[in-house]
Amino acid sequence: MQLVGLAYIYRGLLRGKSGSLPKRRRHSIRPSPWKAKWVFILWVIVDITILYADISDNLVSLEGPHRFRPGDNPLWSLPKYDDSGWTSVQVPGSWQSQGIRPDNGMGWYRIHFEAPEGLRQIQPAVSLGVINNADEVYLNGVKIGGEGAMEKGFVLVYPPYVYRVYKIPEGLLRFNRSNLLAVRVMNNYLEGGIVSGTVLIGDYPHLMVEKISRESLKISAEFSLLAVLTIFFFATLMFYVKSGGDSTCLLYTSPSPRDLSTSRMP
Repeated sequence: MQLVGLAYIYRGLLRGKSGSLPKRRRHSIRPSPWKAKWVFILWVIVDITILYADISDNLVSLEGPHRFRPGDNPLWSLPKYDDSGWTSVQVPGSWQSQGIRPDNGMGWYRIHFEAPEGLRQIQPAVSLGVINNADEVYLNGVKIGGEGAMEKGFVLVYPPYVYRVYKIPEGLLRFNRSNLLAVRVMNNYLEGGIVSGTVLIGDYPHLMVEKISRESLKISAEFSLLAVLTIFFFATLMFYVKSGGDSTCLLYTSPSPRDLSTSRMP
């Protein structure tokens, strides 16, 4: 809505409209198109700066060292559980890069944070970036989301690349008090854990825009690579067919010393 209003202001500057001035005086005070464009651009920059400043005031970063334990126990989702003896790991960051090899590919994060009053002004959600491979997320002991199916020795997430964003139900956050975000992760291929991306609590619509853009970019890159490989394959196949099926056109082998000596004989 702010940008729409700016568009009307810009159009008014170009036309020189002023509701309180007589029609015969409009031409005399109308700014040049270049001045109007610069005023509009400056206004947009200021407006966007203020908008993002407001958004950043309502963000809670969850990146950094947090408590982690290999294994699996449903009690680890509860806020009252004592995790003082747990290992500290970096979030985001894969288990393997930090020397962690959990038994059965299972592990839990316990992320403690304080929710400021600014989160009351937005529709809060948690962004956990990319998790390999399946996950379940609990806020203050209540499950708020998850991706994939966890079974013994088997995990499935479809599609494989999912940027995790989970909406926080109303009334679940404890403002100006300690909150617990418990993340259960199962990994059985590639690197495991909360491996990459933005890890924070912020405004749900903005986080969803980021989620969609990141997943779309990943899918576009995969399709582009597939298209290049497909074109290369068919181009090679057509070249082979046009050469009459001669495999020497596709594979060059250097001649042996004996062949070279024979070819030099008169």
